[in-house]
Amino acid sequence: MKNSLIIGISMIIMIGFVLGSCSKMDHTNVYDPAADYYEPPPVPTPTISPTGDKIVYTCGAPNSIQFTAEGGTPPYTWTIVEKDAACAPPYAYEYATINSSGLFKFTSPCVGCNPAYCKVKVTDSNGENVTSGKITINY
Repeated sequence: MKNSLIIGISMIIMIGFVLGSCSKMDHTNVYDPAADYYEPPPVPTPTISPTGDKIVYTCGAPNSIQFTAEGGTPPYTWTIVEKDAACAPPYAYEYATINSSGLFKFTSPCVGCNPAYCKVKVTDSNGENVTSGKITINY
């Protein structure tokens, strides 16, 4: 009887240890043996398309590009960034807009600085972001 009690208590302790260890296991986490803890996987970053630098617009014609994002954590926020021109205002990028769906539009009155440049940035709900290639605006 005494031996069965010891065996029973030992089994309970062993089961508790195994269950306690298993509760720490999460297949979405990565175990770091050096730090002796589980670390969550890295936060995914979004990707943007199109990515190229060869997007060109022409004078007077309404032009648009549909940018798309994948990965990261939606919803996404779209902004026009890295505006640049090597001449005096008005700058062509002043006539560019991007909406909440990633639709970039440009309509120029055909006046001002030529060419001008900008990029589109998408930011996910975790603050992770990525920027498009350079958009060249000629008119």
